Amino acid sequence: MNINKKIDKKELLYEILISKGKGKLTKRAENLIILLSEKAMKKTSNKDYDINYYDYLQSAYLVIFNNWWKFNPSVTNNAFAYYTEMHKRAILEEKNNIYNLKGLSKEEKKNVKSISLNSSNNGQGLFNL
Repeated sequence: MNINKKIDKKELLYEILISKGKGKLTKRAENLIILLSEKAMKKTSNKDYDINYYDYLQSAYLVIFNNWWKFNPSVTNNAFAYYTEMHKRAILEEKNNIYNLKGLSKEEKKNVKSISLNSSNNGQGLFNL
């Protein structure tokens, strides 16, 4: 997918309305949502330095694709802003899941390590933890 392509807000709204009528996302709507998420990630996170880049991205995909149908055109006709906000909230939720470890002291939090999709074993086998 060409991440440099600009997202047409009217086209996104049109595809979402068509999808709501059909009861499932059209392929074009899926591609526009994926492009929107990738562009938003590029603005909010540095892929080269953030070890959890792909974790955040997959979390945003999961939230948006599970809740895409909640868009209500009678409340707003700006689907772009709606899904961008949904993306941002999904990333914040994932960051909280990874970094805010309740019940641990500061010292214990320093010792907790997580396995990221970005730092996995590159398909060299499956490991159970």
